[in-house]
Amino acid sequence: NTFTTALSTNTTNYIAAFGSGIGTNETFISQVLPVGGTLSQLNVRLGALLTGTAGKVHVFTVMINGSATAVTCTIAAVASTCTDPINTMLVTAGQTISLRASPSGNPDAVTARWTVKYQ
Repeated sequence: NTFTTALSTNTTNYIAAFGSGIGTNETFISQVLPVGGTLSQLNVRLGALLTGTAGKVHVFTVMINGSATAVTCTIAAVASTCTDPINTMLVTAGQTISLRASPSGNPDAVTARWTVKYQ
């Protein structure tokens, strides 16, 4: 596992919840959810605008127990934020959570942070 502070331009990374850390191995990054509830309203913010042309994107997906959920959003060139106001995910205590960041088109290596409503 490689830990870093910026998203890769060509390798999938995982971003920790409830703290900091970006890594290439979801097992080392994921956190255990202490109680069950519903996840919604994903918000992701980059440390800088993505530069370049169309096709340079980071796709963000909430991961539960190592599996992708429908809670996702995409940041494309000349943007720095994305949200998913529609999709939700029911989770139970003891499951793990992380955020997958999948680059496409060789986007900038930037820092990222995220929030999700958890109730």
